[in-house]
Amino acid sequence: MDKKLDSAFKIRRRILIPLTIAFIILVFSGVVCLYLMQHQYIVDDTRLHLERLQTLFYSEITEDTSFMSYRLNEIQNNQALSTAFLKNNREDLLSLSLPIFNQLKNEYDITHFYFLDKDRVCFLRVHNPLLYGDKIDRFTAVEAEKYKHQANGMELGPLGTFTLRVVKPWIIDGKLIGYLELGKELNSIIPELKQILDVEIFVSVNKKFLTKQGWLEGLEMLGLPGDWEQFPNFVIVDNTSLDIPEKLSNYLKRLKTCDDNKHLNNLIEVSLKGKIYMCGFLVLRDASKVDVGDIIMMIDITREKKALFSLIASFVLVSLVVGIVFALFFYVFSGLVQRGIIDANSTLFMEISERMKIEQDLVSANMRLSMHEKELKELVIKITDLNKTMEDKDQEFMKKMQALKEMNSMMLDRENRMIELKREINALSRELGRPEPYVIH
Repeated sequence: MDKKLDSAFKIRRRILIPLTIAFIILVFSGVVCLYLMQHQYIVDDTRLHLERLQTLFYSEITEDTSFMSYRLNEIQNNQALSTAFLKNNREDLLSLSLPIFNQLKNEYDITHFYFLDKDRVCFLRVHNPLLYGDKIDRFTAVEAEKYKHQANGMELGPLGTFTLRVVKPWIIDGKLIGYLELGKELNSIIPELKQILDVEIFVSVNKKFLTKQGWLEGLEMLGLPGDWEQFPNFVIVDNTSLDIPEKLSNYLKRLKTCDDNKHLNNLIEVSLKGKIYMCGFLVLRDASKVDVGDIIMMIDITREKKALFSLIASFVLVSLVVGIVFALFFYVFSGLVQRGIIDANSTLFMEISERMKIEQDLVSANMRLSMHEKELKELVIKITDLNKTMEDKDQEFMKKMQALKEMNSMMLDRENRMIELKREINALSRELGRPEPYVIH
């Protein structure tokens, strides 16, 4: 019986194990939910930084464009400059414009200053005086010539440098005498964005918009490092960190184009020098609205990741403590319940045994009752027969009693006649004077 109870009522094993499995699944689900929530927070924060980067980037461009437009208006109204330009006196124009350029360069990071003639031929590069005489076919210069008003935008130069250019028609007394251009390279804007947002930034350009020789010459001229063969389809033209995470590098090696939405919506988690970053992409368009590359932003999420792991560890630890306390409580409680059930089951088995014995006695009693019932039926039949016999006897007895009554009546009549005769005889005897022979009572 004990073995049956042990096999039938192992509550701890039958309930505690499924509860433990359910608890583990619940804890695992909690960990997954915490991870997904924190990961979504990191993703949302990264996209917010991307939006801020984009806003700040174009805000810087707008401000720089407005500033350069304002300074070009001042230059346009400088009579000494216009006189030297109209006289084709390059030396005087350089001596007059060089102080202006140096001030703009030192104070506002202006890197390009051009004087173009009416045919867009470069008359003077103030930032590089030895190079002149070439025709400028850039989009902004063509737009300024075509529409006779200021044109501006980001343009990719042959040396692989991105430059914000503002080109303004130079009009004196209602007559076009040439074009003025100021430019600010992108590498002067990127550090400002890094400082404001506390992020690392890389600028990649599709190789189809560059030539290897021109790009290498640009690196040599600027004294910057670079590797044309680093990626099949892109080159890094500007960056705030010389180190590119391996995962990001592998991604850029596989990337073929930068103008699809899937690529722009992609976020990559990378690690570099013990830190964890989330990388996002912003499309980089030139003044002609052509997608020429990407601005790649890396935001440091090391603190958020550590906070996530600490939160998960705390959650698991608290869950483990709660689980152990619950398991101990359930173990003790289930033991009490199990003992109570075993006791109740023992009592139940005893009652069942007693009931089975009573049922057996009832069966035996029913069998005996059936036998007695059979005997009783036989006895009833006998009594019925006996009653019938008694009835017959009674009828016969009644007949005999009737005969006796009739006989008794006859005897009484006879007796009465005898008494009458005796009285008559006694009367006759008295009449004859004889004694009465009969005494009548």
